Amino acid sequence: MLLLTVFHAVAVVEAGAPWERAWLLGIHASWGMAVMGAAGAVSALGYPVVVVPVIVGFGAALWLRQLGWMLARFAAVTGALTAVDFGCKALFGRPRPALFPHAFVAGASYPSGHALFAVGFYGAITSLLVAAASRGVRRAAFAVWAAMALAIGLSRLVLGVHWPTDVFAGYGAGAVVWAAVWIAVPAVPAPPRMMRTRPR
Repeated sequence: MLLLTVFHAVAVVEAGAPWERAWLLGIHASWGMAVMGAAGAVSALGYPVVVVPVIVGFGAALWLRQLGWMLARFAAVTGALTAVDFGCKALFGRPRPALFPHAFVAGASYPSGHALFAVGFYGAITSLLVAAASRGVRRAAFAVWAAMALAIGLSRLVLGVHWPTDVFAGYGAGAVVWAAVWIAVPAVPAPPRMMRTRPR
């Protein structure tokens, strides 16, 4: 919350600085309409209609497999991200861009909840899924996650429903929440390996 307050005070006191308007208008003029459908599909990954079933399904899978520490981390990061999203939107009340007639979305703009969850939520899921995987698998998984997070944030700009600083703040806050939960909720250490004795 402190990070977002400082960033808001420095960068986004006024909704839609000239450079932000230029960015959105430039994106829209260059290729916004050409990829509007794809941007809408990617953006759907951050809406409750997708996020809520993922929460229920992934949480249930962890519970059934009795992975308590993973479930604790997943629940904590999901709850913290939700609190930051709703809390900051209520606190700052930043208006959304009104540059394009088609781009109406209700609610405040800062920070971007899609960017917040793209980093914190999907990053947490990726971390938990590959916790015991090889280094190569982890690198590949995180590369896929990073590309997805970037695409989700960019989709909000293509659709014209967020200012660039909304997306930047969402990315930063998502990373901070994710890291804080990983520090606060410890992982269960791997069980010690049994020493094998050679037959005499």
